[in-house]
Amino acid sequence: MLVEDGATLEASLNEELSAAFATILASTPDYSSVPQDDLDVMVAESGLDAASQSQVRASWAEPKKLALAQQARDAESLAMTARAALTIAEAADREGVSRSTVSRRIQRRELLTVAGARGRVLLPLWQFTQKGPLPGLEEIIPSLLGADPVGVTNLVAAPQELLGGASIVAWLTDGGDVTPVRDIVEAEARW
Repeated sequence: MLVEDGATLEASLNEELSAAFATILASTPDYSSVPQDDLDVMVAESGLDAASQSQVRASWAEPKKLALAQQARDAESLAMTARAALTIAEAADREGVSRSTVSRRIQRRELLTVAGARGRVLLPLWQFTQKGPLPGLEEIIPSLLGADPVGVTNLVAAPQELLGGASIVAWLTDGGDVTPVRDIVEAEARW
């Protein structure tokens, strides 16, 4: 009975280690900084059975698979950004202006857009408050143009040390000074 329990325990540990390696592989970019020799040593010393070791080596050797996984994560992030966006008509209704007014603001680069399904133009929701456009938006938009929409959404929603832990959106919505926000955005744009 002890051997069976030991075999069951070993099988369970192999599954857990394989799952851990799979998690690492799934979060790895489409290149690896671990040389093949180092990977061989890590896998050999892992305690995995031969079949699991082969599976890890095969997964590690598939950068295309890793690249596709990263692309899938990027697509999901972009989809989440698009779900938190307004159409031109919705933005016009929210602002109490015509669609052409919103379209002109987009053309003048006063609003950021995200490409939606079937070529629809979407406007990330964070640009709008209940009272109108986000205060100070016109001063930070030039630094955000052309940036990754997911990265921008993450930037404006994340707590910022320079803003006492407030997000950019919360800071500006509450009437905070746009100067430190402009500094943050410009610093990010340089990356």
